[in-house]
Amino acid sequence: MNLRELLNKLLDELRGAWRFRWLSIAVAWAICLIGWAYVMTLPNSYRATAKVYVDTRGILRPLLEGLAINPDVASGLDLVRQALLSRPQLEQVARETDLDLRAKTPAEKEALLTSIRERVSIDAADLRARTTQGEGLYVISFEDRDRAKTVEVVQKMLNAFVENALGEKRTGQETAQRFIDEQIAEYEQRLRDA
Repeated sequence: MNLRELLNKLLDELRGAWRFRWLSIAVAWAICLIGWAYVMTLPNSYRATAKVYVDTRGILRPLLEGLAINPDVASGLDLVRQALLSRPQLEQVARETDLDLRAKTPAEKEALLTSIRERVSIDAADLRARTTQGEGLYVISFEDRDRAKTVEVVQKMLNAFVENALGEKRTGQETAQRFIDEQIAEYEQRLRDA
């Protein structure tokens, strides 16, 4: 096939398309109108996200280096994540945000809690948060059809996450403080004996 034949075939196709131009325009408009009508019937969906930086390095960590085994903070943060997605925590969030008003029967309430659990996600946002050190950015997100409820649920979950993370950090610092006090008492006893 040479260039002249290819050009003749192309011109023939263009003439055929030009002959049916009004039909193709009408079909395109019909498809657009149907598509627009379908998009208009879709419910609104809002997604709220919050990023929180968790710094697991405590003040006492440099003091304990070499003396004690460093706790696995990533597993502690996994426990916080599990605690936030537990049934009592989800019930509290549903109560505080009035999402529980959507459910009338116990079965509907159970379905609501399951739905909230599926729509809430708490994930590590960067590589540092996925390591055993557990520090870095964490993303809390929620999706719902009501914008105000979406933001409110994320705010409640963020507050609970911060409270739980601070509680874990305080517990770790208290444990480290007790360990240091025990070591000081032991060395003090050894000095007295010597």
